[in-house]
Amino acid sequence: LLREELGYSTQEELLEQFEGGLLKRVAAASLGVVFRGTIKESGEVVAIKIQRPDMEKRLSLDLFLLQCYGKTMDAICDVLTEQIAYHEACISAFAEGSYMELDYEHEATNQLRFKREFEKRRCNVFVPNVMGNFTTRRVICTQWVDGVKLVDAPSDEIQRLIPVGVEIFLTQLLDIGAFHSDPHPANLYVTTDGRLCLLDFGLCAEIDQKARRAMTAAIVNLLQGDFHSLIAEDAKALGFLPQDMDVTELKPILTKILTEGLLESG
Repeated sequence: LLREELGYSTQEELLEQFEGGLLKRVAAASLGVVFRGTIKESGEVVAIKIQRPDMEKRLSLDLFLLQCYGKTMDAICDVLTEQIAYHEACISAFAEGSYMELDYEHEATNQLRFKREFEKRRCNVFVPNVMGNFTTRRVICTQWVDGVKLVDAPSDEIQRLIPVGVEIFLTQLLDIGAFHSDPHPANLYVTTDGRLCLLDFGLCAEIDQKARRAMTAAIVNLLQGDFHSLIAEDAKALGFLPQDMDVTELKPILTKILTEGLLESG
């Protein structure tokens, strides 16, 4: 698949691009396999993620079956409950994200965008570079990162990096207007020089300016303890509550929950 994607006629011709003609398998990704190699021309050590063969076909079948399930569940809910039907819409959103993750060129574009935006804001986070001449829809080649998963780092290093993580995700949510939507333990690394590193930009989401303003207001009101504005205005602006909803009865309940949450968080 790598040979076909990069346009080489023979396996030998492909492997001539790497020092020692070698690619070493190092990890399994959700939809692909990650190899390590050294590009002969530049001497740069790289990670190459190659999509598993027939993944698009296999995933499409699974998503089709899930969609059939969602339609069935919505039909049952319509008859037996007063719940708003949501299964089909939820699975459609999941399917859209899944197909985005199958497009490694889309992932490469996301990765370069976030690298550029973080550098512009001088955020203390590392995003590997992308090698465009070794990247296609089913192959992505990036700079190799030496380090450990954040969860495997010493506890004092994790504590040191928590403020960094909070800052870079608030920067994404409130300033950049887009965010890395898949920050699970395998995608957060600590480099050998102690920097937080973000990997795998296959799944990202956009946030419009109106939502960014609403989130900023909600955070400020939460920190100031202004639960009236948070519930009556921000929750509606963010779409958590209907615009015409009377929050009189809801306000004391949510105020109690939010107050206790803030106290428990210290």
